[in-house]
Amino acid sequence: MSDLPPLDSVPVKKSFHMRLVVIPLALVGVLAAGWSAFWYQQVSKFEARLDELIAREATLGKQWTCADRKIGGYPFRVEVTCGSTSLVLKDMKLTLGIGAVRAVAQAYDPALMIIEADGPMLITNEAGETWTTKWDVARSSVRLDLKNLKDLPERSSLEMKAISIFAPNNPRVSTTIEAIDMQARRNPEKFATERAFDLAFTVTNLVDFLLNELSKTNDPLSLSYDLTITRNPEPSNKPVTEQLELWRSQGGLLTLRQLMVNRGTFNLVMNGELGLDQQHRPDFRFDTKVKGLDELLKVAGQKPDILNLLGGKRAASGEMNFNLRTLSGQAFIGPLPLGKMPPLY
Repeated sequence: MSDLPPLDSVPVKKSFHMRLVVIPLALVGVLAAGWSAFWYQQVSKFEARLDELIAREATLGKQWTCADRKIGGYPFRVEVTCGSTSLVLKDMKLTLGIGAVRAVAQAYDPALMIIEADGPMLITNEAGETWTTKWDVARSSVRLDLKNLKDLPERSSLEMKAISIFAPNNPRVSTTIEAIDMQARRNPEKFATERAFDLAFTVTNLVDFLLNELSKTNDPLSLSYDLTITRNPEPSNKPVTEQLELWRSQGGLLTLRQLMVNRGTFNLVMNGELGLDQQHRPDFRFDTKVKGLDELLKVAGQKPDILNLLGGKRAASGEMNFNLRTLSGQAFIGPLPLGKMPPLY
């Protein structure tokens, strides 16, 4: 009997063991409740931001409608799904009907939104004519400026793959594109002082029925550009002419780092700068390299011999280096005048 433990030691051990189980469970419950409250708070903010963005777009003549809105993504994501989506572009008098659209953000990084859209998209004009656009992938990412949602995003991108555009009642309207990629961001060095944005855009392997008929070739076209625009105004419903004048008066400048166009044997590379002068005329200088001009002229029904006038064997073979420029409103290709540039507004 002397080897048995004291009677009062058993409840103490049981109590200690219970605390080892209950306290961690209670902490987990508190953390779960706290995270749930945080998630619902983020959902509320996310929906409010979407509504504010939709309202901002409406002031710019873009009327978005999200049908059958649903919320999900718990516990780590915030996801808003529109069963179907429509966009009315008032200025262009077009209506776009899109399939389901999903906007997703991580609960801990609400400024970054990932948006995916299901096709097809139906585009209808005021005359009732309709075009259909289909794709395999349509994905966009947007990093918002949470301090000023009325301004342009800090950066955004769009990726689309396997795109086809056609008019059911017109077989001549038919376009396919392998891929589209677009990037836009606030220039990290010049945004604060010059409100500069960088833009990059690529279209890969575009094949268009009408373009093929005109050029008499089925070669796909690829195009890309990389540029910076300074003095970008904030989004506004002011007329385009007023926005252009604001851009010009503040010294806005478009710097084209590179434009490339490739189609069959034709290749064009261009870089330079573009602005507006005080008479509201385009003011530019672009350095240009072209290959395959001879084949382009043949397709257009012109004799390539005309290239001999532009300089030597390289020009005759369809290869040229020249600049496009303006001087006091007069446009030139190399030393040859092309005519006066009219005011844009």
